Amino acid sequence: MAFLSILTRHLPQRAAMLKINKASLAMQSCQDFEQLLAIDGLGQGWKHAAEMLADMARDATGDYVLILDDDDIMLNADGVKLIKEAAGSAPAAVIFRGYHADLGILPNDNIWMRRPGLAQIGSFDFITRRDVFCDLVETAVSNGYTNDFGIIDGVFERGLPVTWLNVLVCAVMRRSRGQ
Repeated sequence: MAFLSILTRHLPQRAAMLKINKASLAMQSCQDFEQLLAIDGLGQGWKHAAEMLADMARDATGDYVLILDDDDIMLNADGVKLIKEAAGSAPAAVIFRGYHADLGILPNDNIWMRRPGLAQIGSFDFITRRDVFCDLVETAVSNGYTNDFGIIDGVFERGLPVTWLNVLVCAVMRRSRGQ
């Protein structure tokens, strides 16, 4: 059993990005994680992406879950170690910072330590406890899921405990619009 289950959705045409994603994980100073991969051969959209997350979460063994898609990387070589330390008191979620290309660093200082809104946080800017993640992703799928934001929003909606870690951990390899 690992501390962290990293869920990676992969589009086959992005094989080079997946290779870089995996290399960023191999360089982690703390290897207390597993990576689960789901391949979306047809690019079927957000609802299918959520269903993939729900399927992967059922197979996950980690205490916590991180969504790190094939076009995302662990930017900080101590990322897993730092978020594991931050999760020491077993909060429902740990929120940290990520670099989002043309959007910059999120969550930014304007919303730091406050409930983020849509487009103020990315899927690789937080981990959630696996039990919380499984419940929220299943709820999102049954409610006509629209994006990954629903998972962290559900944590705040339920008033669950959150730990904030003011460290840049992950990054996306492409701009928000296109490659």
